[in-house]
Amino acid sequence: MKSINIIYDADEKHYGAVCIHSYISQALREVSDNHYDIFLQGNSNYGLKLFERHGSLNFTRRELKRKGRWGLRDSTVSRRVGRLEAFRVSDVVVFDGVGSMLSCEPLIAACPQKVFYVVVHGFIRINKNLKRYLTKGIPRNLTFVGVSQPVADYLHDTLEGVAAEKITFVDNAIDFKALERAFYDQKYAREKMALKPSVKYVASLGRLVKEKNFLTLIEAFRFPALKGVELVILGEGDERIKLEAAIEQFGLQGRVHLLGHISEAKRYLRAFDAYVASSSNEGFGITVLEACAAKIPLLASDIPVFRYISKDSCPHFSTSSAKDLSDKLSALLAEQTDAGVNYCYSILKQRFDVSVLKESYKSLFLTDLRESKVVGGTCE
Repeated sequence: MKSINIIYDADEKHYGAVCIHSYISQALREVSDNHYDIFLQGNSNYGLKLFERHGSLNFTRRELKRKGRWGLRDSTVSRRVGRLEAFRVSDVVVFDGVGSMLSCEPLIAACPQKVFYVVVHGFIRINKNLKRYLTKGIPRNLTFVGVSQPVADYLHDTLEGVAAEKITFVDNAIDFKALERAFYDQKYAREKMALKPSVKYVASLGRLVKEKNFLTLIEAFRFPALKGVELVILGEGDERIKLEAAIEQFGLQGRVHLLGHISEAKRYLRAFDAYVASSSNEGFGITVLEACAAKIPLLASDIPVFRYISKDSCPHFSTSSAKDLSDKLSALLAEQTDAGVNYCYSILKQRFDVSVLKESYKSLFLTDLRESKVVGGTCE
């Protein structure tokens, strides 16, 4: 078996998808006699170190997207991918997201002897390009793989005309063992971020975008229940000005810290006394697993995917209520015990370790190859 993994970008702002595709790459290498990873954008070295044999087509963001949407309606991407020797000889092709798949749409129809997968990282919008593709009918050699069961359920409800057996899921995961070795200790991590040694700090990680619901998280710190506790948000994005305005509005200067982008931010998690996953919409939520691996108390918003991940091993709050968040976080900080943290750790590690993900993908690939009787050959 020969395989290729087509990834959108190596940049750290896409680190969740990059890490997942590095694990998929590892799984493919274990069952392939020839595997290659290709980046559509590869101008950052962050993700490249996670892959053994790789290359980049070096498209710019402007070339790939117009007004934030995948815009190459011609066959520029598919022509260049199709000319790659690694693609021509491949039996299995994995796409990072629907956009990457749509950019190579002509290749899927032209290569019925190959098996294609598109990894769907969240609750995608059905734009006109995807709607057009669905209207034509999904080729039998293409499967949509959600990164969680809630994403797969959404795809079943949303992708009209796609047969149920062409939608599946493999849960996202982290490498618990490697991450536990990588964490900084609390003293060093706080010194690196210029945080005080004796203050209680709560953390949240992620891009500063609306879906992360950081406005509600910040507002929670105006309530007396969190007096003396400070919030640190690690990440950068378009919502920064709104968040800074909210900090000023609620008089939280000096208590809420927007530290911006920090490389390998997950390594700093043990600096904090608790972690809040505040998202109002999320396809998975890797940072929930990372906080769990750091063995710090975890509070998550009450959305389907966080309920699915936690299995009630951590408390949840209403996404629309800053007061509920404040009360639940105050109780978590007051009542935190090693037993609660260890229970959360044991539940999540059993279900979401990288070893589980790799075995699931290997089983998916090998089963589909047997059933499809792939024999290789030249595309039409």
